Amino acid sequence: MSKLERIIHDNSNGLDYILVGEIYLPLIAVPEEKREIGFYGSLHRNYLKDYKSGLYSYLTLSGKLWTYLADLNEQCLERRDFLMEQIMEQEGITEELKSRDQMEWVRRANNARSRVDEIILNELVYNGGVDPAFQFFLSKHGSCVPDGSDLRVDSHMIDHAKQ
Repeated sequence: MSKLERIIHDNSNGLDYILVGEIYLPLIAVPEEKREIGFYGSLHRNYLKDYKSGLYSYLTLSGKLWTYLADLNEQCLERRDFLMEQIMEQEGITEELKSRDQMEWVRRANNARSRVDEIILNELVYNGGVDPAFQFFLSKHGSCVPDGSDLRVDSHMIDHAKQ
C-alpha cells in the first residue's frame, strides 16, 4: 500500500484537503470577522440552514458566511431605523405626544415597530425567490459562485420579488 500525501489540492473546486486518519478533510481557513451577526443575521442563518442548504453550505465552506450575515444584520438595522423614522413622522408619533399621553405614544410606537419588523423579516430575512441580502453581499464582495460566473436570475423571479 502506498503512502498517502498529507495535503492535496483539488483543482476542480480550489480547496486543499488534509489527511486525518484515512480520510481527507477540507482545509478551510475562515477569515476572522469581528462584527456580530446580531438578531437578524441569526434568524437568516437558521433560514439558510433550513431552506437554502446549498447556499448555506457554500458560504460556510468558502468562509464567507459570517461576513454575509453581519452585512445582512447591518442592512436590516439601517432599514429598521429608516422605516421607524418615516412611520413615526407620518403618523404623528412625536415627543409632544409622548409628554401629553405616554400610553398612547407607547401603543403607537409599538404598533409601528411591529409593522417595521414584519417588513424587514419578509423582505430581507425570510424572503422567497430572489435573495436581496445575497445580491447586496455580491455587490460588496464580488461573485461567490464557485466557478466565478455571475449569479443568474430569471426575470419571473425578479417580478415576483418586486410584488
